[in-house]
Amino acid sequence: MRQTIAYFNGKTKAVEAARDLAEHLEELEDPELTTLSKDIANEVHGDYYLARIIKKGIAYHIGYLPAAIRMRIEDMFRKGKITTMFCTSTFLEGVNLPADNLFITDNRIFRSQMNPVDFRNLIGRVGWVEYNLYGNVIFVLSEDDKLPETKYVETFQEPVPEQTLSIDAGPKTLTNPERKYIVKALKEGDIELVKRNDQQSEESYIMMRKLGLILLQDIMNDNNSLVRQSFSDLISKDDAALIKEKFKDSFALPDDDINISADQTRNPIIAIRQGLEYPKMKDDKFRYDDVIVFLERLCTIFKWEEYEYSTLGKVTKGQHMKLRWYAVILIQWMSGQGLSNILKQDIWHHVHYPDNFWINKTQTTVYKDNIEFRNILFADTLEVIDNLSFSACRIIFCGSPTNTRKFVELRSSIITGMNMSSME
Repeated sequence: MRQTIAYFNGKTKAVEAARDLAEHLEELEDPELTTLSKDIANEVHGDYYLARIIKKGIAYHIGYLPAAIRMRIEDMFRKGKITTMFCTSTFLEGVNLPADNLFITDNRIFRSQMNPVDFRNLIGRVGWVEYNLYGNVIFVLSEDDKLPETKYVETFQEPVPEQTLSIDAGPKTLTNPERKYIVKALKEGDIELVKRNDQQSEESYIMMRKLGLILLQDIMNDNNSLVRQSFSDLISKDDAALIKEKFKDSFALPDDDINISADQTRNPIIAIRQGLEYPKMKDDKFRYDDVIVFLERLCTIFKWEEYEYSTLGKVTKGQHMKLRWYAVILIQWMSGQGLSNILKQDIWHHVHYPDNFWINKTQTTVYKDNIEFRNILFADTLEVIDNLSFSACRIIFCGSPTNTRKFVELRSSIITGMNMSSME
């Protein structure tokens, strides 16, 4: 049977399209798909859409799926058990599957138009010699689509520009004012490297900060890297000596992780010496207020409002609303509960506190305990866990080897969908 991949720019669109197709198909009565469906129901929830549609040979491949489930879906697709896969841009990350047909419903990734490299990478998902000799790429235009048909043709015909390594391309993407800003900050011993101004985009700031931290490491270690070479016109030997003098103190030394600046390494050390501790269980439970106080203190220590202003440090109506939502998930996570139990408790919480339920992060309504609202809740919670495992908890559980080891174990269990009750 020929196999098909359909690309959508957005998780909700991909899931809805998969459900629409599944409504017109019968269950395949395949033992392996039935087993996978039961495992998804047990590890996530019985009302999770994926557990139902996968028995019909339909699946979706999106970023927040637990890794173990995602890998099993890919395996079923390779075996030909799953015949149609609905995907988002996570599929551009090198997933090689034996697809014969690729339907492209949008030429964007999030809000940005696909560049020639992304576009070639996407259409390269079909026609692998290992599986088939050629593949079909079909562009889909809806009646309300504002994108002209010619745009797809132009994207297809646009040549791929010469590519460079990211470490080489990075310095070239900085403007001269950004390069001078980095050098000025380092010469002054500024270990924060905050945004230049309110107009600087998040992408530009992240690149500037990472390259600034790499440059500082190179200067401190006398490493003549490509990054340092790209600043050679702005940094003399005397400048380099001045920077080394400014950062010679152990508290100002740059961290090996280029996502963390020296102050983010220094501040928790000071806080721990001053008595910072992890929240303690009371009556065998973590208390919400204690976890919130801890997270708010970490927000100050790690300067999340400056460095993670769109996620951990985001301020809404004067409060860190994301931290409050993360606290709910963290309490269950730290208590050693499995993914299924976390989702069941989320349902209980919203049944008893139904006000201000977010739909697609754009509007609020009153929660109704039906399969549609439950799946919105499942998607939101899985995305939070995915964010926690790769962002917040990388910092939250740092410091103690015991806690770090436990976090690695918990993180592994969460993202693979395993039951963590044995790890309490």
